[in-house]
Amino acid sequence: LIHGDAAFAGQGVDAETLNLSQLRGYRTGGTVHVIINNQVGFTTAPEYSRSSVYATDVARMIQAPIFHVNGDDPEACARVARLAFEYRQAFKKDVVIDMVCYRRRGHNEGENPSFTQPLMYDLIDAKRSVRKLYTEALIGRGDITVEEAEASLRDYQLQLERAFTETREAVKKPQEPGSVVKPDEEERIPIDHGSAGSAISGETVKRIIESQVSLPEGFNVHPRLQPILQRRVKSIEDDAIDWATGEMLAFGSLLIDGHPVRVVGQDTRRG
Repeated sequence: LIHGDAAFAGQGVDAETLNLSQLRGYRTGGTVHVIINNQVGFTTAPEYSRSSVYATDVARMIQAPIFHVNGDDPEACARVARLAFEYRQAFKKDVVIDMVCYRRRGHNEGENPSFTQPLMYDLIDAKRSVRKLYTEALIGRGDITVEEAEASLRDYQLQLERAFTETREAVKKPQEPGSVVKPDEEERIPIDHGSAGSAISGETVKRIIESQVSLPEGFNVHPRLQPILQRRVKSIEDDAIDWATGEMLAFGSLLIDGHPVRVVGQDTRRG
């Protein structure tokens, strides 16, 4: 099983399934748990996402062996993986690999980790990739040649391009009966400017949405966040908003009416 660090630490079903894993009727014969520990979960530093020192501490409830390994060292990762598998085969019990690494890109296309972890991502942006470091190590000790390394990289890039092209072609095909709604169709909500059926007036909507672009003097918005705020304003003009803008309108209208809003959760402070 492959996990993220936040999910394994308790923001998921791991604690419950680990608790059941040694019980009669629920045993699986052992699971190798691989944690891709990018040290931010979704957007959260470890000190704000869990009470334990390690993301893996929850596995101590079943006395599972836990291996912590550096994701920058592919050979160490492979060695630990073999060891974990051999343990599982021998004892039919769970074993955990905590691969401490980093995530260069966002959690998804709408999230940029530099919004919430700017110092960490300054370091990551300046860091050379695992592929480059390991390739140089292999060439340096004579395991492969420069030509072999370049050929391997070209082959990998061609596979990515082929998959990308196939995906784009698949999107163009008409949807089959019973297929799921596309996310962009599902997440757009028509709004009603001040008619009898709407919860807030068009004037209130305008007042709230202007707060996204009418910022206090000297307040600097993250340059990658600015287009998102501008798109929110346009979504009102187009009579179609996404869930995040809808949530903002809900909070804003409650505050205007004099109702305090208390929002809790990890993303609140950063949001």
